[in-house]
Amino acid sequence: MICQGRKSVLTIPAALWYNVSSPEMQKGAEKMSNENERKDVQKAMAYDLIRVFEQKPDKTYSVKELKDLIDAYISGLKQ
Repeated sequence: MICQGRKSVLTIPAALWYNVSSPEMQKGAEKMSNENERKDVQKAMAYDLIRVFEQKPDKTYSVKELKDLIDAYISGLKQ
């Protein structure tokens, strides 16, 4: 960064700004974005299932009931 009086000017080497716009960098950014979106969906699903379990805090779920709840959630059904 170069300071000129009160203004700061950020200098970026041409090799860096060129690579940012390269197809390889764009693919990498797209992959990262898709990965972040996938993680966000997983977190949202876990949060939603926690809310379902909190509705009946004293209930004990069998493995089959848990599978059925998760299947229903994925299918968009409400149990």
